[in-house]
This record gives sequence, structure tokens and C-alpha cells, in this order.
Amino acid sequence: KMSTVHHFHPFTVHFPIALTITGFAVLSIYVLLKKQQQLFNVGLFLIVAALAGMGMAYISGEFFTPKLSGEMHETRELHEFYSKLVSFVTLGGVIFWLLFKNKKPTLALWVFYISVLAATGLILYTGYLGGSLVYDQMIPQELLR
Repeated sequence: KMSTVHHFHPFTVHFPIALTITGFAVLSIYVLLKKQQQLFNVGLFLIVAALAGMGMAYISGEFFTPKLSGEMHETRELHEFYSKLVSFVTLGGVIFWLLFKNKKPTLALWVFYISVLAATGLILYTGYLGGSLVYDQMIPQELLR
């Protein structure tokens, strides 16, 4: 049976997913439809908040989830790899934007936007792997006990 601390990860992980997807949607409206600075500011805020949430999700996954073996361990390893990749892609995009927003604003915007697009796809896949781990592998194992 899962202890209460094992629920920390599902509690924290949904925030960065929602913030990344919403940040991407807001930035898409800014880039593709309306070049209003407030939209960009909100999108950037959501992505930075998502980064903070990714840190919390990583810590809760690393320290408060059960150790696994076999196929579940392999799925977890893949899930962890993509979660780290999402974090680095997102952080890289934010840092690039900060470094080049004044020198090369158009390039900085597009690199940031494409990194958020990539992060959105990666975070959806990472979430799929996490959901698969829980619903396709862990829950059926619990039911067999």
C-alpha cells in the first residue's frame, strides 16, 4: 500500500504541466496573433512559475516515491529522463531570452518560443509516461496482491 508521502509527487507534478501548457498557449497568442506586451509578460511568468514547479515535482519524485523494479523501473527511468530534459529545455529557453532580449530581441523571442513549444510536447510525453507507470503498471500490480 502507498503511504501518504507517496502522494506528494502527484500533488506537485500537475502544476508545472498546467503552467507550461497555459504559458505556451498565452505565448502562442502573443507570437501569432496579438503582439501585446502584457501577453508576453504573462506567458513568461507562467513559464518561470512552471520551472519552480518542475523543481518541486523533481524533489517529490526523487525522495517521496517508492523504488521500483523490472518494467516499472524502466518506465520510471524514462519518465525521469524526460522530466529532466523538459526542465533543461525550459531553463535554456528562459536563459537565452534573458541573455539576448536586448541585443537580438527577435531571435531571443523565437528561441524562447520554440523552447516552450518543445517543453510543452516533452512535458505531455513525460506526463503520459508517469500516467502509464501508475495506471498501467502500478495499479494492476496492487490489484494482483
